[in-house]
Amino acid sequence: MSFEHRCPEGLEVQGDAQRLEQVLVNLLTNAMDASPEHGVVELEADIDGGAVRLRVMDRGHGIPTELAQRVFEPFFTTKGPGEGTGLGLALAAGIVREHGGTMQVDKRQGGGTSVVVSLPEPRRMEASVNPEREAPA
Repeated sequence: MSFEHRCPEGLEVQGDAQRLEQVLVNLLTNAMDASPEHGVVELEADIDGGAVRLRVMDRGHGIPTELAQRVFEPFFTTKGPGEGTGLGLALAAGIVREHGGTMQVDKRQGGGTSVVVSLPEPRRMEASVNPEREAPA
């Protein structure tokens, strides 16, 4: 198993670091579990449209389109018996929502899964919490 990351330096989000770390650990663990023995798990981050986007990708068997939204339901799992509780993605999605973000799961072209977490940029989050405060020039 190997990891590749493409994340620009200085990229930040605002929130509870421990809970956001829990989201990242869950997504990376799921990607590792789904990947073939010598697979590569990829982590990308960027800013797009005022949101910080974090993408975790694997080359496992992928999630069928009809199940993509069910993976966020508590106790739903695509893993075999005894391999998962079905709570990880439900909890992770809840944490992301608490931080004003979204989470999306898609099948990757060529096989595998892509999970995209979008969180507000700190400046935009601050402006929405304090709308009377002037934005920096």
